[in-house]
Amino acid sequence: MDWASATIGGCLGALIGVITGSIFIFMLKSLSQAVVWGDGVKIVAEMLSIPTFWFGGPWVATKSLAALSWPLVLPWYIGLLLVLFLLIAMFPLARFVSLMSSKM
Repeated sequence: MDWASATIGGCLGALIGVITGSIFIFMLKSLSQAVVWGDGVKIVAEMLSIPTFWFGGPWVATKSLAALSWPLVLPWYIGLLLVLFLLIAMFPLARFVSLMSSKM
């Protein structure tokens, strides 16, 4: 096991997971306050763009990350990103769905 790759992948996964989980919560809050369908569609489109940031955002192209061995970093990055994003986003998402279903 390459500990340097695991550390870098874990740190990147934690950083991106926390950032995108927090952004997702703010987007849910905005979605719950959307007045018209057009606003809601725009917010949903923004939510759907989150994976683009995860797997190909501008941070990937930086020179400081160009020297990494991505096949060794990627499993740690994906794993920690997934765990932290789900831990942050699942309860607010479940609450949002519950609130929206009770309004129907």
